[in-house]
Amino acid sequence: MDNNEKQSQPTRLSDIANAVGVSRITVSKVLLGTGGQNVRVSEPTRNKILAVAFSMNYRPNMAARTLAGKRSGILGLLIDSHSAPRYYECLKDIETAASEKGYRLMIAQQHESADDIIEHLMDFCTYGAEGIISFVHDYPGLKDKINEFMRIIPNVVYIGKPDFEPTASVEVDTEGGIRMIMEHLLKEKRKRIGIFLSNPAYRVIKSRHDGYVSSLTSHGFEVDSSLIMVDEAFKVINPENISTIINHLVLVGKADAIVAQNDLYAASIINALREQGCDVPSDVAVTGFDDDEFAKFFSPSITTLRQPFDRVAVEAVNMLHGMIRGEDGGRHVALQPEFMRRQSA
Repeated sequence: MDNNEKQSQPTRLSDIANAVGVSRITVSKVLLGTGGQNVRVSEPTRNKILAVAFSMNYRPNMAARTLAGKRSGILGLLIDSHSAPRYYECLKDIETAASEKGYRLMIAQQHESADDIIEHLMDFCTYGAEGIISFVHDYPGLKDKINEFMRIIPNVVYIGKPDFEPTASVEVDTEGGIRMIMEHLLKEKRKRIGIFLSNPAYRVIKSRHDGYVSSLTSHGFEVDSSLIMVDEAFKVINPENISTIINHLVLVGKADAIVAQNDLYAASIINALREQGCDVPSDVAVTGFDDDEFAKFFSPSITTLRQPFDRVAVEAVNMLHGMIRGEDGGRHVALQPEFMRRQSA
């Protein structure tokens, strides 16, 4: 066997034991937790085993243990490292719900990299994860590559509905939420309602656009394209974007209401409008999205939508638990947001 063939062989427990100078049983105790209380390992020995295992790129075959009847009790979770705070709040709720079912979470973060996602998924499989919850499957240009790989993995629940079937997924009805906002603004006699979107190639952003358009048409309004702004740059809140939005929608487009992407954007727009002498909501109504904690304390308090991410977490974990137990084939659940009427609109 040449050197290249040796390097391609997976590292075994016996390889690590030989390198450290201890028994295979001792290595198994440290890396796999076997042996119960019968095998005791000192802290220096444990640290040396871990260091050697890392240097030899060891990956435990937890999947084999699962096949042997030993559950790993691990759920993998994929999340984007640039996710909005509300998703990390959901992550905390998922961890709580998973713990109540006897699971531990193995969390992996990345940002818009199909290769990194696939590598993380392989790690989950290596460690015998019994199921996976994914927030990261809706990247324009990468969806086909990600979804092709994700579909061969059993027991996956998606937060947000993917573009392929069949899948198990849980989401907040964003389109319905935008319709709630629009219904309120139209009842308040707002006739020129502006909206800005980052990239409709994302399903959740397209849902906002569709909710906006369907609300106007259902009330007999023509859709004025000048009141719809689309720019990838709007993913980031900064003074330049705020100025661009107000100049285009309010100063040029004469908008009397703005549907903001989130509460932080709404607060920033309100402050900028005030600096230009506009009163909110008398001159321009502004709505948010998410119901962040500060929204009810801002002045004026922000009219927004509360997304039930605590319920999303419980639904996702319960669904995945049922799939693991063979009791649930997976389904799509859409939860309704709650409209929070406050002072800004």
